[in-house]
This record gives sequence, C-alpha cells and structure tokens, in this order.
Amino acid sequence: MTSPGTMARRTGGPLPEGSSVVVIGAVNVDIEARALTDVTMGASNKASLIKQAGGVAGNVSRYLAEHLDTTLITAVGDDTQGQQLLAVFDSLGVTTLSETIVGATGHYLAVLDKQRNLLLGMADSSPTQSMSPVTILNHLQTVPASATMVVDANLPALTLQHLVGNLDFRPRASSGPLLAMAVSPEKVLRWRGLEDRVDLLIGNRAEFAALAAIDPGSTATEIAASVLATGFREVVMTDADRAITHGVDGNIIQIPTAVSNVDSAAGMVHSVNGAGDALAAGITRGLAQGLDTVRSIDLFGLPAAGQVISGRRRAPLL
Repeated sequence: MTSPGTMARRTGGPLPEGSSVVVIGAVNVDIEARALTDVTMGASNKASLIKQAGGVAGNVSRYLAEHLDTTLITAVGDDTQGQQLLAVFDSLGVTTLSETIVGATGHYLAVLDKQRNLLLGMADSSPTQSMSPVTILNHLQTVPASATMVVDANLPALTLQHLVGNLDFRPRASSGPLLAMAVSPEKVLRWRGLEDRVDLLIGNRAEFAALAAIDPGSTATEIAASVLATGFREVVMTDADRAITHGVDGNIIQIPTAVSNVDSAAGMVHSVNGAGDALAAGITRGLAQGLDTVRSIDLFGLPAAGQVISGRRRAPLL
C-alpha cells in the first residue's frame, strides 16, 4: 500500500530536476472587480478593476515555466486579446501550442469583497470548449512522453474522454503522472468515467462534494473519502483557509495551511484569485522533480499559493 505522502504514480522512479511539464486547458483574460466597501447585492458598488492574464492552465503554466520546461496547449479567439495572451506566455518562457478559434478569447470575471474573498466568478471559456481532441493529441506527440501532464476540466466532457482515453502512446511505465484540475462544481463532473486514468485530482470542497454527490457541509475527511471511493487514486482538496486534505489508497491526512497564507508584514489578503492554481502548480513542480505529494505541497504548493494571496506573485496585466 502506498504511504500517505506518496503519489500513486505512473513512473517507475524519481524524475530528474529538469523534467518537462505539459498543461492543457484554458487561458483567459481575467477581470478582477475588487469591492472597496461592503457589497450590496442587486446594486452598483464602488470597486477597483484590473485586467490580467489568467485561466487555470494559464496560471499553472506561468508558475511552472519559472522552474521547468513547460508546454501549454490551449485555444484563443481570433482577436487582439488572444494575441496579447499568447505574447504574455511567450515572454514568460512558456512554449505555447495554440488553436485559434473564430470568435472572442475567453474571459473570467472575479468579484471580490473588500476582504478580497471571492463572492462570484463568471467564466466564458468558449475557445477551450471548441478545442479539437485530435489537434491536442497531435500536439502531445511533440512533447516528451515522460512529461508530467496537467489537464483542466474547462475542456468539454467528450474532449476529455477522447483525449485521456487515447494516451496509449504514453506508456504508463515510463510516462509522467496525469494531474486533473476540478475547476468548478459543474465542470469536475466531466472527470467521471476517467478515474482510473487520473493519478491525482486537485479541487476544493464544493467541487469534491459535487463529484461525490455528498453534502458539502460534511467533514473534509468524509468528502475526500467519498471521492476516493468513486475510483480516483489520489486527491488533494482545498478548503478556504482551513487545512488541505490529502488522500491516497484510503489514507487521509490533514495538512495545515499556515505556511505563508498571507504576508505577515502586510497582514492582509491581496487576492485569492489564482491561489488554487498556484497550489496545483507547486504540487506539479514537486512531482515532476520526484517528490511525493505531501512534500510537494509543503515545499512548493503552499508557498506559491501564499505568494498569490499576499500579492507577492501577481498575474501580468493586460
């Protein structure tokens, strides 16, 4: 049986320091609306707005490119904003293999209260919804089979089924692990039926509760156990500022999140938008370098998330 800190990995042994990563999913123009006063629903509220590069796959690949050879497979619209996004990722050292879709580039609107907690997120990931699984598989042929793979559930369910179900050219004995991003309570359901192909599922309480069809008010251990019972090998569940829940092979532990959740000097939250993606990127970095999941969370995941929350790591402005 695998120990609580060890990922049920595809690889036969540790991967070297320079290992490569491929990230597949959405890049968006992120718009953050930060309330400057208490929010009154159904009314106009005073806020500051910023526009920046984002998207789950975009956020993950931005961080990873600082440490590993990183390829991003994504889609943008045939507009100026799509070209701006691709230029940003290129400038950050990400190798981008992009499909151009007729129409507007994806957008994500995050509404934050004055404490910088997320009140509401609205996503339009139309280009990602139109990505061709055949094109993605062709792109993957150019990436080393040993690459660690991160896939977000912004891809349509049929595309995920076709993509993940046709990875036979990546022999499990020699390929890197496949990490699945839940994205949202609605989109995480797209991973159903692919449990045995996923090495690690990363999501939050609401997403895991939706996947397991369990009361989101259940204990973290109950929710994680229910997701594992559906057939996933290993899970990492975030829970706002509470402990992270890690489960593998029926073993479930809690990992405190006190490490750098906010900048101790500033004593305040800058933004939670993208913190979960940074955590996932840190975990991916550790796994690609041969660490186990718990060590990856402690060494890279929590510090990366903390940098986003405190404002020490910010997305490029557009």
